[in-house]
Amino acid sequence: MRSLRKTLVLFNAGCAAIILAGCSSEADPSRPGDTPPTPAADAAAPPEGAPSLPTKGPCTTSNDCASEDYCDLTKDRCVAAPNGAGCPVNSYPSGVSIQTFPDATATAEYDAISDIGSYPKPMCFLNLDRLYDPSARIMHPLSVKLAPHFALDELVGTELPYSHAALVSPTLVSKLEAFRTNWGKAVSLTSGYRSPTHQRAVCRDICGQDSCPQTCAARSRHSWGDAVDVGVYPTQAHADAACKALFNFVYLEGNHLHLDLNPEHTICTVNIL
Repeated sequence: MRSLRKTLVLFNAGCAAIILAGCSSEADPSRPGDTPPTPAADAAAPPEGAPSLPTKGPCTTSNDCASEDYCDLTKDRCVAAPNGAGCPVNSYPSGVSIQTFPDATATAEYDAISDIGSYPKPMCFLNLDRLYDPSARIMHPLSVKLAPHFALDELVGTELPYSHAALVSPTLVSKLEAFRTNWGKAVSLTSGYRSPTHQRAVCRDICGQDSCPQTCAARSRHSWGDAVDVGVYPTQAHADAACKALFNFVYLEGNHLHLDLNPEHTICTVNIL
C-alpha cells in the first residue's frame, strides 16, 4: 500500500509539472514530425450545388422540408411527419390519401360487439385532428374532398361530439359517388360514421335503450365506417340507383335512405321499414 501511494504522488506531481509548463495536446508545427491535424470532412454535408433542406425550419411548402418532414402551414415550419405505426394509408376517389393511426381507446369500444366474421375489431382509425397525407406531405382540413361531391366532414360530422377517431371506407365513398351519379341529383348525408358510443346514443333517442328491435342495431355498419344515411324520403327509384352502385344493403327507413356494405349480403338486398 505504501509503494502504491508513492507512485500516485509521483504521477500527480508529474501532471502538475506538465500543466505548469503549459502542456498542450495541440501539435507544434515547429517540432519535426509534428503536423497539425486536418479537420475531418462532414460526411453528412450535401454535394456542392445541392439545395439545403431545412429541418424543423421555416417553409412555404413541404418541398422546403427534409423528406421525413412536412410543412405545417399553420406554423410555416417544417415538422416531423406523424408515424402511422404500421397502420394503412386510406386512398380515396378524389386522389387524397390519409394516414390511419392506432387508437387503443377507440378499439376498446368494440370489445362487446366485434367478432371474427363480418364485424372484426378495428385497430386503426382516422385521427380527425391529424389528417396527414403522406403522398402530398400535407395536413388536410376536415373539409377535404374524398370524392368530387363528398367531403370528409359530411361523413364524420355527427361523430365529433363523441370522438375524434373515425372509420371511413374508401369503397363506401366510391360507391356513394356512383349512387349520386345514378340518381342524377345532389345527395344530402344525415349520418356516416358512428362510434359504438354514438350508436347507443342514437338508439336511446329512438327507444330509450341501447338497441331497438328492427330500427336501431347495437352492432351497426355505421360503426365500421361503411354505412351512410341519406336525407330523403326513399323510393324504389332510390333503391335501384343504390343497387346499381353496388351497395350490399339498402334500407328504406321512413324519412331517410340507409346504404351500407354489409359483407353478409352478397347481392344488393332491399329492405323496407
